[in-house]
Amino acid sequence: MANKGPDGSIDPNDVGCRSVMSPGCHSRLVRQEEGVSSVKSVSLAARYHNRMGMADLDRESLHRLVTDTVLGAGFRRATFGGTQRGAQPTPWVRVVVRPVRLRDGEYCQFSYFDARKNVTKNARGREVGERLREVIAAGYAGIHLATGADEIDIRTTKRGKFLVGRRKVDDAPPEPSPAHNHVKDVPLPEGQADRLLDALGILTRDGRVRPAMRAKYTQINEFLKHLSHVLDDAGLRSLGRAVEILDCGCGASYLTLAAHHYLNDVLGIPARVTGVDVNDELIRKSAGRADHLGADGVAFACGPIGDTAGRPDIVVALHACDTATDDAIARAVSGEARLLLSVPCCHHDLRAYPKTAVDATTSFVETGRLRHVEMVFFGSFTDEAGRGRDR
Repeated sequence: MANKGPDGSIDPNDVGCRSVMSPGCHSRLVRQEEGVSSVKSVSLAARYHNRMGMADLDRESLHRLVTDTVLGAGFRRATFGGTQRGAQPTPWVRVVVRPVRLRDGEYCQFSYFDARKNVTKNARGREVGERLREVIAAGYAGIHLATGADEIDIRTTKRGKFLVGRRKVDDAPPEPSPAHNHVKDVPLPEGQADRLLDALGILTRDGRVRPAMRAKYTQINEFLKHLSHVLDDAGLRSLGRAVEILDCGCGASYLTLAAHHYLNDVLGIPARVTGVDVNDELIRKSAGRADHLGADGVAFACGPIGDTAGRPDIVVALHACDTATDDAIARAVSGEARLLLSVPCCHHDLRAYPKTAVDATTSFVETGRLRHVEMVFFGSFTDEAGRGRDR
């Protein structure tokens, strides 16, 4: 006899019942009792109780269960992993499915992981069911389905039986954003209007980074992150006056203008920046960019680093060619700068000198009076040939 509830209906937890999945998100529980077919329609969620129990499902029914959950309301995540016991194994050790929102609509994102990499594919419509069928055919021993209201765990035994457990989620965490591209925590985030990046030709009109300028955008943000991290250590956030910055070998001045914009307009720290370079054409172009931006407190000078006046708080020398890096270090020492951000470049000139001369230069740096030295090295500051990028 079947176990029946108070209302006389068949108990859905009775393992003697056979589960037949219908196209909708419901199952029909069928039991032959004394030659009479008793049929009770219940929701799919009600089929599985709060503890792990045996469910008489075949592969097709399992596919329907997973597909209905993935395509149903409130779906958050599906994870497939563990030993593969199916007839069609795959090279992927784990597969994760989650909803994403792209520009042209809603998709399901499939992430396939092996020991070394992961491959991501977006699908919608009929393709979702086809991809899920391929994953299920691999026979992963563990499947976890998460929605806003329920969590369903499916375990496959060595004999091919399915153990299905379900629990209600009382305090569901905030629903994750379906946005495909999450905004990274960077000083100048993508997707926001930024007059500096727009003036430098890095952003499109809708605030997206131009593909050809992606490396430059990354370089600027990496530099600004390092600058932000050391401001407190050098005591530069509360000077009571404008921070003085000297950019040695400023080149095209992308980073010079970025430092001025970030400190003044983003962090609200008053700052004045001077860029110096021996290339007069680049200096003219840099001054033109500063005028176009209306950046107050930005100046440029054409000439040797040692000829600059004043006592800078920060000295920057990123890929200053040949011995210009050494000149910048000497300038920081003589001016008693609080902070030095330096990425050395080529030293063709020093190769003509004996090794003792190079050691003497090193000794000078070690005995300098810098209170804080931050040597910054970025892979993004060099191209594949090891040359410094246009700053």
